[in-house]
Amino acid sequence: MSITLELPENIERELALAWLSEALRQLNGLADLPANWDGRDSPPMPAAALKSAANLLLWAACFGLPAPQIFPVSGGGAQLEWQNAKCELELEIKPGGAIEFLIVDGQTEMREGSLPPQPFAEIARLADWFQLEKPSVMDF
Repeated sequence: MSITLELPENIERELALAWLSEALRQLNGLADLPANWDGRDSPPMPAAALKSAANLLLWAACFGLPAPQIFPVSGGGAQLEWQNAKCELELEIKPGGAIEFLIVDGQTEMREGSLPPQPFAEIARLADWFQLEKPSVMDF
């Protein structure tokens, strides 16, 4: 299975395309992992997880986030991670497409939770938080 996306007209296409096409290539590589890729009987990434991860990448580009690190997760999911000198943001996509988040601020305070099935507004909030001058989990 391969994922391709079209960018909305209202974003800076060059900026987003600078990392989005490479991130989608990496995600498609995760989709090609065989069963038992981790030696723990993990299945290949299901279509629901792949679709959720691709949507998250598109939204991250739309909201001005930099390129994430992308990792497979045992059980058939994926993890997207953003880090800077001030904070960390992690989004884990479960095999069924559900999304969980973890944010860590510069004081090493953490907050985690689950996102709703239609997470567009929450992703915007997380992106805004990540780009604050001094992000604090208390501000989220």
